[in-house]
Amino acid sequence: MSNLLNKYNTFYFIASSLATLTLLTSLALTVTSNVPLPLILALAALSVLVLALSYKIISNNKKIKVERIKFAQKEQELENKITLEKEAANKEVEKLKHELTQEKQNLDKRAKKLDQKVNESEVERESLLKEKESLEKRLETAKNRTFEIDNELGKTKEEIDKLVAREEELHLKILRLREQLQEKEERITELKGKIDNN
Repeated sequence: MSNLLNKYNTFYFIASSLATLTLLTSLALTVTSNVPLPLILALAALSVLVLALSYKIISNNKKIKVERIKFAQKEQELENKITLEKEAANKEVEKLKHELTQEKQNLDKRAKKLDQKVNESEVERESLLKEKESLEKRLETAKNRTFEIDNELGKTKEEIDKLVAREEELHLKILRLREQLQEKEERITELKGKIDNN
């Protein structure tokens, strides 16, 4: 009941109350008075019409309010979801970049140490060269992994772009629904004007 009581419905509650009073009065007049029957029937019909219109407008106002709340909630949920997904993607990217940087630094340090050992000892040169080649392969693997991560980043960015596009579509849909809502409010205002004129 509290959902129905708001500034938009007050006028219609008053109008329906007056219509009810008029309807009851017309019924009383049919029993107790010499008022012409066509006048009493006209009052009764007008009262019923006002009651029906008031009920219809109040129901529409309630539906419009519920739809507004639903759209606002959906919009907020989508914005929150997109924000969380962007933050998660950015954190994952930063973590992967940090891991790759650490791995590259470690590999660079080991390669330098191996170069120093090669210069210091010709005897161990062959084995150190093999280990160096192994490290270079790992470095190549790390580079390939970097390339794969770059590809994953590209895909993540595409997904983010799709989410942004979806958000824009939803914003457009919300704008269309707001326009429809505005048209309904204008229709209600027009009906109110007709009722006021009657």
